Amino acid sequence: MTTVETTPTQSNKQARIVLQLISTLLQNDSVTMPISKVLNAMRRRIEYEAKQFETIESEMGSLEEAFCRYRDLEEMINQKAGLIDRLQRILDEHERRSELQDLKLWEVLEVYLMFANEAQVADILAFLEFLGYHTTRQAIESTVKTHKGRFLVRKEGWDRFISLAKGKDTDASSTSKKRK
Repeated sequence: MTTVETTPTQSNKQARIVLQLISTLLQNDSVTMPISKVLNAMRRRIEYEAKQFETIESEMGSLEEAFCRYRDLEEMINQKAGLIDRLQRILDEHERRSELQDLKLWEVLEVYLMFANEAQVADILAFLEFLGYHTTRQAIESTVKTHKGRFLVRKEGWDRFISLAKGKDTDASSTSKKRK
């Protein structure tokens, strides 16, 4: 190998060329970014994302109560939709004969007692007969016994009065699914 001796003028010239090359490369977009800049960009992104995370958590916290209220309202609307459906089927003249029998006896009894407050078995039978819903006294009494949490029986002398259990007259909790 041969060594080339350089003079101070040539060294300055080579240094200037190297510096110009480095300067050009730093300003050139096609040159890969230095590691320190990449790491700096990553740190800034972490800071940015952490702030976004805090903002999102805060917003979620503020919406949590509204979400719970939404779920309660959704449950209430499902209950009301079921009640409306049952009332509609009971009152609708065209569906009275065919679809009313699709309702269980306790469902029809519950709707009736929402409006009648309390009734004797004979009154209930008369109402059901008017609707074309065929049942017997024994079936009504059995339904009341089977659904003790839904119905109450009050005795007054020889008379027995059936009513909805407390909270059932406005709740209609059995109507959570709307029938089609």
